[in-house]
Amino acid sequence: GVPASAADGFESVFREQYAELMKDFPSLQYSKGVMLNPEKLLQAGVPVSHVLHRPGTFVVTFPHAYHCGFNHGVNVAEAVNFAGFDWLQHGMKCMNLYRKIPVVKSSVLAFEKLLCDLARHSKELSSQLADETYAHLENVANEYNSFLTDIKATGLMSLELADTPSDSNSLGVMCSVCQHHCYIMGIHCQQAVTASSNSKPDERWSCSRHFGLL
Repeated sequence: GVPASAADGFESVFREQYAELMKDFPSLQYSKGVMLNPEKLLQAGVPVSHVLHRPGTFVVTFPHAYHCGFNHGVNVAEAVNFAGFDWLQHGMKCMNLYRKIPVVKSSVLAFEKLLCDLARHSKELSSQLADETYAHLENVANEYNSFLTDIKATGLMSLELADTPSDSNSLGVMCSVCQHHCYIMGIHCQQAVTASSNSKPDERWSCSRHFGLL
């Protein structure tokens, strides 16, 4: 495995080794089906460690650490995801990385929903987790407020509440550009359709960052 402190070095070596392939698959470095030779990493000064996972023991992988593994013979193992209060900063960073063009990796977690769920149960949170939750919700709210202010200032678009699409779920609508779960607010750009046109209205949704790419 490679520790989080060396993640930037790992990613640099990865992009170098798979430069041609990443032209067609920009999100390749986030794929579970690709590995790097540890020797290449060591030669580039990236630290690599290994551990033998024995029965009855636990191996903990921290956020942004890269790891892989294989079994020696028949094996039964269980993996569990857990998070402390300080994980939220890593979750926000991960979400932002996945939403970058042209990388784009589908969200594995509806981060906005997580923040809202934590806020709904704020009385049950520790003071540290409550503070972290508030700070991240404030960042998200500021981003949306800035977007709405910019849109209103242009005078080119009108804003109105749209019906939630029938295929949405409790995680919110999905941005058709970056595959981000828009739990708090999604933008539906409805194009005008003339009577003489057989085209259908654009039913795609977008997050506030990518509405201009619809």
